[in-house]
Order: sequence, then C-alpha cells, then structure tokens
Amino acid sequence: MPYPQKLLNDYEELAVDLHPHYWFFAEAVAALVGAIIVGIIVLVVDAPAAINWIAVVLIIAAVAWLVLHYLRWTSTNFVITSDRVIFRHGVLAKSGIEIPL
Repeated sequence: MPYPQKLLNDYEELAVDLHPHYWFFAEAVAALVGAIIVGIIVLVVDAPAAINWIAVVLIIAAVAWLVLHYLRWTSTNFVITSDRVIFRHGVLAKSGIEIPL
C-alpha cells in the first residue's frame, strides 16, 4: 500500500516510497518450508494420528506467521519527499517518525 497522498503537505512532492526489503520474510518462509518438509516426512513415515495433527498445526502456525509478516511489511513505509523523510509502521495503530530536510 503506497503512502497516502492526503498525508503530504501542500506543494510537497513524493520522491521515494519503499517497503522493507524482501529479506524481511526470510525467517517466516524458512519456517514454512521446514514445516512443510516435516509434514511430508510425517505422511511418508505413516506416523500415528497425534503426530499428524502436530504436523498440521505446525504448518498452520507457519502460514499464520508468514501472513502476519506480510501484514507488517505492507504497513511499513520508508518515504522521502521534497520536505521530509518519513518512517511509518503499524498494522492497527500507525506510528512513525518524521525528519524535516
């Protein structure tokens, strides 16, 4: 989601609007890949039902963690305008820092 234009001052031009780097997702994606690998191993080994449910819960938790990381990523902005530098973050409640140029 881009930085809202209504939050810019009069005659202020948006120069750069960035989100964090994609490495932001590295831990969550690694956890999801690991959980999927554990789930495949559990299916192949023909483990007891309790172990199967644990593997399913691990996969669901890893997907939820990835979704939460995605929400944090989309709601974090690094913005440079003609008048200031802005760092804004927060999913439910926005907070940030503005540094005048």
